[in-house]
Amino acid sequence: MAGDLDWALLAQYGLRTGSAELRPQRRAYSLGATVAGETATGRGFSVFSGYARDDTGRGWQLAPSLEWHAGDAFGSYVEAVLGSGNERGLRAGGGMTWQPRSTVQLDVSLLRGIGGDAPDWTGGVGLSVGLR
Repeated sequence: MAGDLDWALLAQYGLRTGSAELRPQRRAYSLGATVAGETATGRGFSVFSGYARDDTGRGWQLAPSLEWHAGDAFGSYVEAVLGSGNERGLRAGGGMTWQPRSTVQLDVSLLRGIGGDAPDWTGGVGLSVGLR
């Protein structure tokens, strides 16, 4: 490895609020962790592991990814997501990132379900803000 490993924690807690038709029956929560680093050739890698529980059940996820950087601000990645419980199945895909500042990153992703009970397609849009 070329350098130090970085890490991040993700925690979510959902309250039972809103109108009765839309309100979840139970509180939703999740907890996850990511470890990331860079190879000697400059490619980034990361592994996310997380647990979630909500109205649909509970389950674990494990998601390794490999990143490529195109200049200082843009990048792309491929990832696989393996899940158990209500997250059961295997998905694979990729995405693109844009980091306009050292503490801000925007990303988009698209994953294809390829095994188990995974949805046929899932996509996402993300915003990450560093606190340092």
